Amino acid sequence: MDNRKDLLKKSRTHHGGDIYSKGHEDLIDLSSNINPMKIPGKVYEKLPEILEKAGRYPDIEYSELKENISDYLNYLTGTQKFVKEYITVGCGAVDLIDKTISLFDHIVILRPSFSEYTASAVRYNKEIIFADRDMESERGVLKDSAAKKILNASGQRENTLVCLCSPNNPDGAVWDINALQNLLFELKKKNSSVMMDETFGEYMGDMNASSLHLTGKFSNLIVIKALTKFFGLPGVRLGYGITSDEKLSERISEKQTTWNVGTFASEIAGIMMRDREYIGKSIEINRERRSFLEEILERSDLFEEIFPSHSDFITAELKGTYNPHSFSEFLLHKGILVRNLSDMFPLGDSHFRFAVKDNGISLKLSEAMDAFKNTI
Repeated sequence: MDNRKDLLKKSRTHHGGDIYSKGHEDLIDLSSNINPMKIPGKVYEKLPEILEKAGRYPDIEYSELKENISDYLNYLTGTQKFVKEYITVGCGAVDLIDKTISLFDHIVILRPSFSEYTASAVRYNKEIIFADRDMESERGVLKDSAAKKILNASGQRENTLVCLCSPNNPDGAVWDINALQNLLFELKKKNSSVMMDETFGEYMGDMNASSLHLTGKFSNLIVIKALTKFFGLPGVRLGYGITSDEKLSERISEKQTTWNVGTFASEIAGIMMRDREYIGKSIEINRERRSFLEEILERSDLFEEIFPSHSDFITAELKGTYNPHSFSEFLLHKGILVRNLSDMFPLGDSHFRFAVKDNGISLKLSEAMDAFKNTI
């Protein structure tokens, strides 16, 4: 395993969206998974009012923000069970992930997954236990076999936090709700919990598959969401956690600085979460564009495996006859940045993640991949 310094460095340098170090801010960026839909005009219309409010400190309890999040979650899931007392806010999802991990003794991470779970565990000198998936057999939906690997990895340890992601980054697999329920039940016996990262959750399509439905039933579950991915605002840092464990919420809040979410982020979040048209269109358009991108990748005949995704990205494994470095460099030369997943163990350098953008961009990717084949 890499040493502490290397792991922390990777968490800062191995993310998508690094257009700056490449020297081109006009690259077609297929490495970062951000909603490509334009920010609604309502946000621009309200900017003068938002800036006026930014001239004073935000509400230290974030009451209005939590009410807006509560209303949004109730709309998203078709229920009326999310109350603001369930909600904790933070400066992006990563902030809440970091603070949650700091509260447990042992951290179980199901790989491949988001590198920040490991980085936070290293930062707080936690014991890290990895459970590695077989992505060939666990395609698209994670069930009892994945849950069993997690339970075996956690052993008899108490005060363990299991870090999961649904849809999972990088392959877009979702958790079967029954398998997750069984896992939560077994972990509760050991005074252990699950942190479910659902920052891509809206893209599931069927929100009945969301772990949000289990927060009232299992106090050992915290679900993390954010404004970043689905609402296309990575520069406006706002994340939120949902749990029925009030003590856990309090302990997370104690780790945070006062006013850790600014008025600007709070106000924009309220506008975006109330824009039902934007939300519905984003989900529908992504579904159509994801299918088109999948067809493009299949038609290229460059890939050994294309993994079924429930998110706004698709992961594919390049065939062994092609050089991964040459592939990514060729695409970069054509002005297209893709995400190589060699840092996401147990994946190798032949695995790539492609963000869902508009169909015109997917066609440009197709042309570039055809040109690459002609160079071989």
